Amino acid sequence: ALDYKTAFDEGYAFKKEMEACNFERPNTNHLFKKYTLPSAILKYYQYLSGSHELAHLQKHVSSAYRDECIRYCRYFLNVLKQRVDIEKFDVVETTDIDVANFYTWANDKYSGKTFNKMLNELKAFYKFLIKVEKIKMENPFETYQPKQVELSEIKSLSKSEFDKIIDAIETGSKFKIDSKGGKKTMYWPQLKEVFKLFLLTGGRREEVLSLRWSQLQYYEDGLCFFNIDNLKVNRANKTKVVKSKSKKRLIAVNNDLMDLLIELGYEHKKNSTDFIIYPERTCTIKTLMDRISKSFTHYKEQANVNSEVSLKNLRKTYFTWLRVVMDKQTGLLSSHSSEEVLERHYIDPTVLSAVEKAVLKLKVFG
Repeated sequence: ALDYKTAFDEGYAFKKEMEACNFERPNTNHLFKKYTLPSAILKYYQYLSGSHELAHLQKHVSSAYRDECIRYCRYFLNVLKQRVDIEKFDVVETTDIDVANFYTWANDKYSGKTFNKMLNELKAFYKFLIKVEKIKMENPFETYQPKQVELSEIKSLSKSEFDKIIDAIETGSKFKIDSKGGKKTMYWPQLKEVFKLFLLTGGRREEVLSLRWSQLQYYEDGLCFFNIDNLKVNRANKTKVVKSKSKKRLIAVNNDLMDLLIELGYEHKKNSTDFIIYPERTCTIKTLMDRISKSFTHYKEQANVNSEVSLKNLRKTYFTWLRVVMDKQTGLLSSHSSEEVLERHYIDPTVLSAVEKAVLKLKVFG
């Protein structure tokens, strides 16, 4: 029997399901391997974890992506349970009916983007069984009708909306009542400064909350930038066999941002390694990210801002106005690989058509 404690992370939900199945390790000495669905999923987990016995074929992906793929396989297994005994079911017996049942189940529960991703990942799972494990079968997920995905409306905040949220920190309730009648604290020191820092840097949550004074770099003509690690790109590169040089991202310090830094103690701290915000923090970065996100949503509601925006829309707002100034060179500061990414997900076209680019300086809200 397989040692699941080493095969799966501690606490991983699927481990118990696997332990409940009495199956044996596939016999690799034979030309044709036989897999139950649970054993096939376990093999796929090992493959995505980089622990497959065929070292030249093993995959290198992030743990988050791996767990997402396995989660979709579990969903398929749970749907299949309703029709067959999964401890005896051979994966080669997967039929169009099984795919149709899963398709119907997922179609009722998930939006287009997630739905399409699930079907595509299950197609990849069976492709692994066919191409890597050499199981003789056709891919049952090879052909399916994807859902049409509507591009979400790009929403940036107006100056009046942002000002209302900032004012609500003082005038609104500091607590949120949960479903059980309990109070949850939504107010934290420096919230105004935190929200402004998000708006004026366009950074992702972890990037903004990880900013340090020592990351400031000075250039000719008085130009100043934060030179930070591009966390998203560097983490993706960690999964690659051939390692690449750590990627950096520049955040321009414009007049508005410098004013905020001065307010936060720039003259005294500019040479220190302290965090820009919450230098004496006592919680993890993940807790801080979650706390700030919930507080922003709370004070948006307290300010009666009806627009469906969240903390991430401050990033979209920043890049919308940066695009006004830098036009097609926006990617130099955004670190995005293509203009298409910016135009599809970050740039609010209503702002671009409403201003005269020629007279703008790098200033959020124009």
